[in-house]
Amino acid sequence: MRDEPLDTAVANRLFAQTLDFVGVERLRQAYPEYRRDADFQRVHNGFRILLRDCVENAVNWNDVLDRFEGKNQIPLMTIHKSKGLEFHTVIFFGLDAQTWWSLSPERNEELNSFFVAFTRAMQRAFFACCSERGKPIGWLEKLLLPAGVKQVDGVDIITP
Repeated sequence: MRDEPLDTAVANRLFAQTLDFVGVERLRQAYPEYRRDADFQRVHNGFRILLRDCVENAVNWNDVLDRFEGKNQIPLMTIHKSKGLEFHTVIFFGLDAQTWWSLSPERNEELNSFFVAFTRAMQRAFFACCSERGKPIGWLEKLLLPAGVKQVDGVDIITP
């Protein structure tokens, strides 16, 4: 079935029935965060949008599955979702004192979270700071400078 030409109407019907097959109540029991209807609806709508996008430009079922799995795509995730994973390059967006207001050397939990995210990079990490929203985190810049941080067009580049 994976290499057969894609019939968009069939794919849309199949994916529309996926949630019915799995069962809404079974999902809500398995994932407590989905018990609140607003949270469940947000995830359900996102799932439907993802499936629709996977089908829209696919030429066959193999292509649909590759798109659904995120093959050849760049993952965007939170620090907590990145635990245990490694990536060639990690990009921190919004690493400024306004967004990371609680990041300080005295607050171990936030510092540990930052360290977890930073160590996901196998080759390099980029730090982007929005100068209109917040100022750079001064103590962090001072910490990273001896490690060979290079600043290019306002973006710090770290090569481990």
